[in-house]
Amino acid sequence: MSRIVPMLGMTACLLGGTLMSFTASAQDEAADPVLALAEAPFVNTKGESIGTAVFTEGPAGVVISLALEGLSAGDHAIHIHSAGDCSPIGELQEGEGYFTNTGGHFNPDEHNHGILSEGGAHAGDLPNLTVSVDGTAKTDMFNDRITLIENADNGRAYLFDEDGAAMILHEGTDDYISQPTGAAGGRVACAVIGKK
Repeated sequence: MSRIVPMLGMTACLLGGTLMSFTASAQDEAADPVLALAEAPFVNTKGESIGTAVFTEGPAGVVISLALEGLSAGDHAIHIHSAGDCSPIGELQEGEGYFTNTGGHFNPDEHNHGILSEGGAHAGDLPNLTVSVDGTAKTDMFNDRITLIENADNGRAYLFDEDGAAMILHEGTDDYISQPTGAAGGRVACAVIGKK
């Protein structure tokens, strides 16, 4: 019996050392500096501010943190578009649409649209955004097809080309397969993405 107790004590010490080592390693990882940041302030079709998206680059991709308000409840398609220009806005001429100068989805590799389609998805494709009954949405999304770092050797598409990029929130949902936009409907909010 006297031999068992010291062995249990040694096991506890070893486990304690392992846990301490693991905790220190996790703290070191958490302390790593953020590689890059970007921010996208959203406006609705009247030009009113309705919230922000913050982009944070990590080793495996970009986290997009969204905090929006003043929206209609339910699921809405949201995408990164190929040009950083949220016009036209406000009073439109007949036949015009809101935020059409953002162009199509960000798709430098010329893939099909949608994670369910063969040869998909666009670099700017994202999951549908769920808006609460109070008109707010707060969530994080992850995209492993884009980067905020120019000339990065990570196989991802650089977001800030000559004409920049924007985010568009759509009236409807993305079915993740219809070409070229997922049958997402009209554009109801826009945000130009800028380096922070």
